[in-house]
Amino acid sequence: MDKTLSQRHEREFAEMIPGGAQVLASGAKLDKHDVRTATKGTWKFRYELKCTQKKGFRFTAEAWKKLKDYVYGRSSEERPAYALRFYGEDTDRIANTKVLADLVIVELDDWCELLEELERYRGE
Repeated sequence: MDKTLSQRHEREFAEMIPGGAQVLASGAKLDKHDVRTATKGTWKFRYELKCTQKKGFRFTAEAWKKLKDYVYGRSSEERPAYALRFYGEDTDRIANTKVLADLVIVELDDWCELLEELERYRGE
């Protein structure tokens, strides 16, 4: 059972994305960030997850650089990504708190490459 909205976000996100796996003890010195894709293909991501019930979220260039430096310093096969979730107002149970939006932030180069690969896959 999830004890916090963050734990719920991590679990649901890892379950939703293909090959998703929660990073055990994320934030520890040995392995950082919250979720990774454990697939063998080209599209391996290391995700930093953030969630809030506020109207906005502060995202900085410094935070992005920190994630990129970690991911690219660790593996040339993984790509950095942020996953943001906006929750509605509190309810009596974490499981009942409404999700207002789920967003993923990736670098433009990765996004363009993904779209090009999708076009090739579809034969366009």
